[in-house]
Amino acid sequence: MKTNFTAIFRPIIYIFLGLSLVFACQKINPFEDVELTVNNDVYISPVLVRAVNADINSNVQPTEAVAVISGTGANLVVDDLGNKGSSIKMTGGVLTLNLLPEANPSPTKPVVFNVYVSCTGFVSSNQTIRITDSKEPLKIYVPLVSVTAPPKGTSVVSQNATLNNGVASTVTQIIAPTTSTKTEAATITIPAGTRMLDASGAPISSNSLKVQMAHFGTGSPESVQSFPGGFIAENAVTADGKTQPVTFETAGFVAIDMEAGGKAVKNFSTPIDVAIGVSSTQINPITKAPIKEGDTVPVWSLNSETGQWKEEGVSTIVKDKDGKLVASFKASHLSYWNLDWSWEYFGGFGDCSNATLKINVKSNLTLQQAIYPYEVQIQTASGQYLAGLHSQEMYEGLSLTIPRMPAISQAKIVVYSTRNWQVVGQTNLFNPCSVGSIQVSITDTPPPAQITLNIDFTAKCSNKDVNIKPSEWVYFWDQSGWDWKYAYLNQGKLSVQIAEGVEYYVYAFYGGNFYSGLGKFSKTGSTFVPNGINGLTGAINYNSATNTATLTAVYTSNSCK
Repeated sequence: MKTNFTAIFRPIIYIFLGLSLVFACQKINPFEDVELTVNNDVYISPVLVRAVNADINSNVQPTEAVAVISGTGANLVVDDLGNKGSSIKMTGGVLTLNLLPEANPSPTKPVVFNVYVSCTGFVSSNQTIRITDSKEPLKIYVPLVSVTAPPKGTSVVSQNATLNNGVASTVTQIIAPTTSTKTEAATITIPAGTRMLDASGAPISSNSLKVQMAHFGTGSPESVQSFPGGFIAENAVTADGKTQPVTFETAGFVAIDMEAGGKAVKNFSTPIDVAIGVSSTQINPITKAPIKEGDTVPVWSLNSETGQWKEEGVSTIVKDKDGKLVASFKASHLSYWNLDWSWEYFGGFGDCSNATLKINVKSNLTLQQAIYPYEVQIQTASGQYLAGLHSQEMYEGLSLTIPRMPAISQAKIVVYSTRNWQVVGQTNLFNPCSVGSIQVSITDTPPPAQITLNIDFTAKCSNKDVNIKPSEWVYFWDQSGWDWKYAYLNQGKLSVQIAEGVEYYVYAFYGGNFYSGLGKFSKTGSTFVPNGINGLTGAINYNSATNTATLTAVYTSNSCK
């Protein structure tokens, strides 16, 4: 399996057979309630978007998430059935997308769009997707922070306040506290007399207000990876009104949501006050020294539905009553609010234009053993995050290329195991402008013993004498840990390495539906049973001579058209 900068593969089903021309334009239905055409070349650039819990070790996933697609390239985006816009649905926390053929993406003419993901019990977020290839499949995950169990480096507070017909009758203060993994706090203050307004600016009539605020510190990789859209903003609006790609270096950010009378509060008659704590160990990239009282940092807001960041002003760092550093500003509307120094797209500042970096991996794990994902970060000398490769495989002999590097005098590559967020590899400091390649050595615990699994899938039509051998991506999930694996099913068949004796959920996603079974692939006794309404049925045979298990699976449609 191959990975890309901030993205990896996506599961998609292109159904095709050597059918006669009679069937070439005929719509058939190998999956219940899904109409498709026997033509696997209709759409290009397959993408899978998956909502995941930002706490990488949590088994509670945002499976009821919903998504909204927007942005400049949104009119070129379709799902597996050709649906566009609001007709595209997320199922089981998974969204399968494609581009129309006329999109014709390339590195010099990318297709860029935004996916906004929300889910009850989680803090909403978004992801900007940049497609530069018509064939390469991408998997992109959107980390969502749990309201009740946030990951390290974050805190979430929910609080109710009293209104008088939509107006704050008293001063209301909400605090996202410090934690054992986050030394900074964040506070919002709603002045008395502030009227709640909706997205159109109309007053909201209600006597109660629900407030939720999530604060993201800078001291842990779990918090940093939750930054909405990633640290490269494709279409940021800077203070001078220019729209351009920039790279962020954050000092902390907050996500604020309010609801009154069942309506989302988006604006205020009087701006509210926001104060975000700043770590005293934060390095100011302008002064090259730890941030101190009197330093300034730009303030940005995010339009979550479009994915566009806008520079709103500058905050001066002060000390609060406890002597801690705080950046304060006024917010007239709600969104993500972010303290960020920004640079033009990597290569746009200094003299490092168009510099690339090749990372050569030295590891104690082979390709077959590299079943867990890693977080690969570019950091400053002081350990501040600059950019990263998320959910990345790392194994002996792998080479990765990062297309743009920041023009700073010293940087380092740090690799984390996403199972426990321990550092498993790190380079010495190097100059990213002058070093074209670098080796990083990885040492990690080997995974459980592996077994080769061969799969033979068939889609059966119950109302027609037609069997289909599908091409699709299949997803394996070990619910006891973070073993997520994707493999491509070509004309109904694939071969993949998985953990021996471990129980996996096996999923195939297509057009807003998923089809699944529960299987254990063991030398001593394998099992496979359907899971859910759209279940896969199958049987497993094990060959001890080759240490190979073969799963023959079938899923059935009740109405092939």
